[in-house]
Amino acid sequence: MSLKEGMPFFNGKEVDSEKPNGYTSLLRYYLIIGAWGIFYFSAFMFSSFLGMKSEIVNDANYFIMPLLLIFLEFVLNFLKKKISLPSFLKKVLIFQFTFFLLLHIFLALYFSLKENSEVDGFLGILVLSSGYLFILGRFGLIKSLLFSASCLIFFLFLKFRMSPEYGLDDKIFIFFYVFYSASFSLLNSFLKNSKDKEKETQEKMKSFNERLEKSVKEKTYKMSVLNQSLIGMMVDVNEEKLSREMLLENLAEGYMVFNKERVVEEGATAASMRHFETKTEGKKIEDILRLTDHARDNFLKWCENVWKGSINFKDLLPLAPKTFIGGGDRYIKLDFRPIYKKDNKEIEKLICIASDITNEKRLEEKANKEKLEVQMFLKILDQPLFFLNLIEDAKDSFSLIRKNDVMDVDLIFRNIHNLKANFSRFHVSILVQKLHKLEEILDKHRAESFFKQEVPEELNKSFINAENQLLDFLKSEKTILDMARRDAKSSESDETVFLPSLAHFISERFGENSDFYTAFKEKYLLGHLSDKLENFIPLVSDLSKAQGKHIIFAIEEAPFKVDLLRYKGLLNACTHILRNAVDHGIESPEEREEQEKTKRGMIKASFKDTGIDMFQLIIEDDGKGIDPELIRSLVEKKNIISKELIKKLNDKEIIQFIFEPGLSSRENVSNISGRGVGAEIIKIEAEKIGGEVRVISKFGKGTAFILTLPIFK
Repeated sequence: MSLKEGMPFFNGKEVDSEKPNGYTSLLRYYLIIGAWGIFYFSAFMFSSFLGMKSEIVNDANYFIMPLLLIFLEFVLNFLKKKISLPSFLKKVLIFQFTFFLLLHIFLALYFSLKENSEVDGFLGILVLSSGYLFILGRFGLIKSLLFSASCLIFFLFLKFRMSPEYGLDDKIFIFFYVFYSASFSLLNSFLKNSKDKEKETQEKMKSFNERLEKSVKEKTYKMSVLNQSLIGMMVDVNEEKLSREMLLENLAEGYMVFNKERVVEEGATAASMRHFETKTEGKKIEDILRLTDHARDNFLKWCENVWKGSINFKDLLPLAPKTFIGGGDRYIKLDFRPIYKKDNKEIEKLICIASDITNEKRLEEKANKEKLEVQMFLKILDQPLFFLNLIEDAKDSFSLIRKNDVMDVDLIFRNIHNLKANFSRFHVSILVQKLHKLEEILDKHRAESFFKQEVPEELNKSFINAENQLLDFLKSEKTILDMARRDAKSSESDETVFLPSLAHFISERFGENSDFYTAFKEKYLLGHLSDKLENFIPLVSDLSKAQGKHIIFAIEEAPFKVDLLRYKGLLNACTHILRNAVDHGIESPEEREEQEKTKRGMIKASFKDTGIDMFQLIIEDDGKGIDPELIRSLVEKKNIISKELIKKLNDKEIIQFIFEPGLSSRENVSNISGRGVGAEIIKIEAEKIGGEVRVISKFGKGTAFILTLPIFK
């Protein structure tokens, strides 16, 4: 145990908080050996002072016994560390130090009685004094008195057994011991109580320090949390401040407040003058926005409804002007925000926020252009043969116009219209725009024909622009066209762009009845028309999706093979039937539900062998059909036949007039079904190859085009 701490020997925790256990045990051995040294030295000095020879100093046995006792305790301590002891033995060893201390004291008392009788009492006093020093401050009053009494009884017991003489030193010993025992017991008790109180105080102080430390940590943590909260609040305030500054900066780009009279008040930002290229303060907002005619009237009505307050501002906002086109094709986005009066929800003023979105708009246009280019590339690579044939047709059309001395405007109009429809299918938007412009000019002169030197300047210029656009397209898209050509050559299709010229070459060189031409024709020219019609399935799908319709294009397999080159013009013209069916033939899903039809519309192509080298191609749909009364009124309006004859014709006969040139039931031109010249082209192409076409329709149920055509083998 630690002598420094003053802990009782009966407390088994002999641990020094500042020194390791080995150091404490070693110090205890030093003290015991030192006490024995003092004992031997005192015996020698007492005996020498009285002129006697010491009995114990001159006998080696008296030195060996204390050393054996110390060695025994050392071995016991060593074994405690090396082996696991039973629990009851551990409880006994709690009193190990007290037991060995008593053994040392009793042995020292025994040795003192072996000394000369004149000095044995003095040695006993020394032994008991040393023993008291070891227990000083460790025992209470009762334990100290018991310790003193046990030592005194043991000494007297040995004294009367070993040396009955009762000399002066023995009397001094008894007197000293009684007084010394009582004094030391009281002192030991006082020190013990003081140390216990000190220990209790230290524990209280330690507990207080721990609580204080814990409290300080908690307060510190709370302060830290509070500090972080304050920092967070400061950050939020700064962010809010930055947000307000950014808002003000944005508003500063174009900020105007106008009142009920629509006059812009003072405080408009300088950027508003840049955006609208005029001083804004004091002017009417409609003048600043340069609104005219219908747009101006709508805006004035919109402002009137805003200040009326009968309609929620959020509901009115979509009707406000959205953009302003400034100088240099700058796009200015307009937004309006209300300012309410303090007392109620009545609108007092409006804020007009103008933002320059030119860059965003141009990026959007660029993205749309790239999207269309991608769609064009995919379409061309998906149907390379069809597109390459289309390019050749376009070249032939422009070449034919240049070669002929007389310009047949109506014929050119139909060719250009057909080219526009097919190029539109491949999303060649720039060329389609030029062809559309040329078509509009041709439409003005459809009833006329011109010699070359008489062609109007407007028409001649538009024709040149369209042809140049075609040539520019062929140059700029050379890579994709080369890819299409390679794809066409490597495909398993029965047609390439060179087949017509190649077939003509073989027939001229070897004759149409030659085996070589027959084999060539069988392998490359003959095929099923149904296979060619399948190329239009993507067209129907794309057009129906664009209009939000659900349409199936079903194609029955043709029961015979024909010379596909002879039907090339007719097949291209069939696109007009399909476009018209999708555009204004088949209804929207909602309309079909109202008429108790399926949501999904149907276009069907079928074939019928009529004999005598003829067959029928039937293209029908289950759409709204043709209104005979509408056709009747159009025929009357165009003065195609007399009113008397019109009255005599039944519905089946009157609807056949849809094949007449320029007859259309569409008021607006669209890029899908065009100008209503599709039926006319179908009739022309059918008659070119010796066939005919008629239409049957039931209003509200559907329409069927029946093409009776010769079989070319």
